[in-house]
Amino acid sequence: MRVPVLTLAQFRELTRLRLLVEGFAAEEAARVADEAGIEVLAGHEAAFQRAARAALPDAAAAVAANRELHFALYRSAGMPSLVEMIERLWLKAGPILNLDMRHEPRRLDGGSAVVAHAALLDALRRRDAAAARAALVADISAAAAHIESTGRLAP
Repeated sequence: MRVPVLTLAQFRELTRLRLLVEGFAAEEAARVADEAGIEVLAGHEAAFQRAARAALPDAAAAVAANRELHFALYRSAGMPSLVEMIERLWLKAGPILNLDMRHEPRRLDGGSAVVAHAALLDALRRRDAAAARAALVADISAAAAHIESTGRLAP
């Protein structure tokens, strides 16, 4: 299997689009998500934390739990066309995100994703759309900044 190599410019464009589209989805989810949906998200976050905090971090499980958490959030917005748009963005950005988490699994434990996910769940429980967007933006932005700092993207 080959992973498509993104240039830095392509990655930055995808990140900007993700911030807009996924941030909007987080806002909508905060407005309409029910308690059962929020608890599903909390379950995915707990799985992410278990994988990240294990003595030997399980990067594959963390990647899977992170994806499940994000897409449960997006689905809870109740906008299937929006989820389709986000899926297309993840098809392009996902491989580099997965490689990042798998390459540096120690970065998962106590990292920015754990903090952002906790803030996201809190915002959803409070029905605070602006805070939900801010938490998701912080999550995506921190991951993107780290990926850029590694120098693995083609110029």
